[in-house]
Amino acid sequence: MAHTFYDGTISISQSILRTLRHILQKAQASHTGDPSSLLSARLHETMYPLADQLRIATQYTENLTARLTDREATQFGSNPTTLEEAFSRIETVLESLEKAEKDVVNANADKLSPTMVGPGISVPKSGADYAHTIVLPNVYFHLNIAYAILRKEGVEIGKRDYYEGVPTHFFLPKPDTYSAVIEQGAKAAMKRERNAKEGKGTGKSQTKTNEAAKDIQCVVCRQTFLKTTRGPALTEHASNKHSKTLQDCFPGFVEAPKK
Repeated sequence: MAHTFYDGTISISQSILRTLRHILQKAQASHTGDPSSLLSARLHETMYPLADQLRIATQYTENLTARLTDREATQFGSNPTTLEEAFSRIETVLESLEKAEKDVVNANADKLSPTMVGPGISVPKSGADYAHTIVLPNVYFHLNIAYAILRKEGVEIGKRDYYEGVPTHFFLPKPDTYSAVIEQGAKAAMKRERNAKEGKGTGKSQTKTNEAAKDIQCVVCRQTFLKTTRGPALTEHASNKHSKTLQDCFPGFVEAPKK
């Protein structure tokens, strides 16, 4: 199926808010004292606190969802004062995103509407222009600042947490792609074992074969599970013999759905 405007707006917005929810959950679980005190934390004294980052990210997303589904946007107004309120606001917007109909959203990609681009300044912009030049850059920015604030405050989060909201199958190649690579790796391993039994492969050519097989195996991880865990998976894999299947090698691996 071809990539659509819906995929590049609604689906992406869902991913961003799921990540925002996830890092807040990590903060709530690990922060000593009242987790809601984090809402007043800032990256710098001249910047908005966490509460504002959450308000702006959710409001922009709500504005986009409303525009692309032909309705009036809900105005949240004030900042969330507790993490529970922040979670509730995120869930409200996620529910609206879930209800967005693909055909309606896609039909609004080229539709021109008056758009505020500054105080008292309104210009006609298409839905696509509004999404990709105004809303999504802003939402990503405020997600990043929220992440940075939490990290500054000592919350143990990393790149894997940042990718938490992205569905795993977005990163995975087609099953036949990695199946072919696994098969190549298995054949190379069998050849090494056969050569070892026959006393072959002590020269440069066997060294090249071993290196090639190692590269093939690492490609498997890089193309699949590594895409969602980033660095740690490859580091762990480098010191272990590759298993027959990805599920054996990485229990958390989920196969991409067949289309």
